[in-house]
Amino acid sequence: MSDRCNVRIWISGTLSAAKMTEFFEGLIAEDVHIDWEIAGEAKLVDYLREQADQKLPLVFDHYEKAGGQFEYIKGICREFGLTYYECNEGYTGCWPAGGEFWKPGLDEPRYWLCDSEDGEPGLRISELTVGELPVGEIALMNEAWNAKPPFVIDGVWLGPGGADDEDEEA
Repeated sequence: MSDRCNVRIWISGTLSAAKMTEFFEGLIAEDVHIDWEIAGEAKLVDYLREQADQKLPLVFDHYEKAGGQFEYIKGICREFGLTYYECNEGYTGCWPAGGEFWKPGLDEPRYWLCDSEDGEPGLRISELTVGELPVGEIALMNEAWNAKPPFVIDGVWLGPGGADDEDEEA
């Protein structure tokens, strides 16, 4: 059995309706949970629409996720230009609780230790005293934790299998 731990990811940004089905299929493949419960297709469709309508970020989690990461979803987010912050509880003896942040404009994701209870990013004392912290890193940590912009669907998404928007009609 592989190493497993709890993980949560916040996703925000604007995604065209034409890309929503691919994004949706990635979420299903990754077996995301909503409020720590198995989502299922119908619940996931409703959740995506509700969060977009209410101008809130998407929040997904998973109990005992193998490897403690949503690797596939993070790749889709980077490909589609969606911001994400993921945190996991760590796995005793293998890896500490950690967070990963990416947004358009960053060459690579940023990785930090984080609080295993709520995911808030943290620093090691050595990073503060030895000066190992890259310029602007604290501002990025603050943005990852505090500034969670909404998830927006640009266009009309009819759900998986439906026509996605006007672009596909052209």
